[in-house]
Amino acid sequence: MRQLLKNVTTTMEEARRALDISRDEYALCSYVLYRQASSRATVPGWCCDPKDSVADFVGVSRPGLYKMIDRMEAKGLMETNPANGVIRTTAVFMDAENG
Repeated sequence: MRQLLKNVTTTMEEARRALDISRDEYALCSYVLYRQASSRATVPGWCCDPKDSVADFVGVSRPGLYKMIDRMEAKGLMETNPANGVIRTTAVFMDAENG
């Protein structure tokens, strides 16, 4: 079992419903937002964690994670850097979570 880099996710239910996403999708966005803010990130402003670690936190398989990321991108909640595959949430998710 991998060491978790984030130990808890609080789901803002009104934001989750407004965004029309599942709790797992919300957990993914919350994790990515937390990790993209880390001063330890090798690419500042982006979640650079291995996809296996992210999938482990969310509780999905690696292929399932990629499908989830695609859905979040389609909703405008997440983006992937095509040069290196790192991910981050967009202002749409941040604004919804912050009310």
